[in-house]
Amino acid sequence: MNNSVRSKILFLIPSLAGGGAERVIVNLLRHLDRSKFELILAVVNMNSAVFLADLPADVELIDLECTRVRFAILKIIRLIWRIRPNVVFSTLGHLNLMLAILKPLLPKSIRYLCRETTILSEGLKSYSHPHCWAWAYKRFYNRFDKIICQSRYMRDDLIANFGLSANKLVVINN
Repeated sequence: MNNSVRSKILFLIPSLAGGGAERVIVNLLRHLDRSKFELILAVVNMNSAVFLADLPADVELIDLECTRVRFAILKIIRLIWRIRPNVVFSTLGHLNLMLAILKPLLPKSIRYLCRETTILSEGLKSYSHPHCWAWAYKRFYNRFDKIICQSRYMRDDLIANFGLSANKLVVINN
């Protein structure tokens, strides 16, 4: 197989702990067509990596060796510049937001996709300084090429409460 014709996808995730977002990423990695895609998974924190044994052997695994997303910022920037994937796919709000903020520092030729995991206007209520977080989402989330929502309600929340463009939002139910 000529690897140059395959699209390189970098998946970014905070951990491989036992949550739903982690399960979705592992399922994607298990079922994407290897003749079309070269798959790389970068994990911020490998502690409690419940799904490690479920990763296919042909997926390149990169341990960023950080305890928190904010400590992985420089490593993520360097990684994206070094491997130059065709697509970067992230999941979980705080990692997604960080990637959206960093996008002007990253290669322009890459498509940036994220998967939102919550009804954001509801989820932010439990954050400290929810108005600051809401401002950041309104300001930066539109930088993604596409945002995958788990439901129409999630999509509608992002449009109504965060001013996201409907043409950037795709609904894919779990």
